[in-house]
Amino acid sequence: MSNKKFKPTSYIVVFWNEGGTEKVKEEIYPMHQYSFDDVLALLKGKEATCDIYEGRYWKEREKYITVGKSYVWDTFGWGQQM
Repeated sequence: MSNKKFKPTSYIVVFWNEGGTEKVKEEIYPMHQYSFDDVLALLKGKEATCDIYEGRYWKEREKYITVGKSYVWDTFGWGQQM
């Protein structure tokens, strides 16, 4: 899948359980309404339990998919996942 064809349109925030093994919920923040800094401000205090992905809605599969960068929380702040 080419990232040129599917450019990110939303920030997808996935919340995990305490052990980080099971997805608890997912929140979508459209990029035309929220900047990355806005999303970080909304997640203040919840950083250790969630990850942020750049994605878009795929109509054929009827769900959001990751097509851009992924960000995870480490001890020092948000870092881009390789």
